[in-house]
Amino acid sequence: MDALAQQTKNVDRQLDTRVMIGLVSALPHDAELRDVFNERLVAPHLATFTSIFDHAVARGEIEPVRNLDTIVSIIPALVMQRLLVQGTAPDQEFFESIIDGVIMPLVTASSPPMSPRGKPPTALRRESDTPHDH
Repeated sequence: MDALAQQTKNVDRQLDTRVMIGLVSALPHDAELRDVFNERLVAPHLATFTSIFDHAVARGEIEPVRNLDTIVSIIPALVMQRLLVQGTAPDQEFFESIIDGVIMPLVTASSPPMSPRGKPPTALRRESDTPHDH
């Protein structure tokens, strides 16, 4: 998983905060820009993150990851949030915090068993998720 930290370190060097903020804030308004942004920036990083996890599984460092697409999308989502909400580029400390505090706990946590319908068993659902007789 050191490869994940190294990859995020490289991303940190590539960011020009003002340019990225301007670019990211334009994405909802420009479909062509959004497509290019996803194709040239987001997709390659997602592929790299996915490869890192696949290699970690192959080496026996972690178990196969459920919902890997969702897990790898967390990093770019948090980068975008930091750019747009805080107006700052993520630094190495930010990436290490995400990896150690969010990503690794998610990939190493035991998953609750799923029912045949793909939902957590009734005992694991919130009260608001269960029907009530009123």
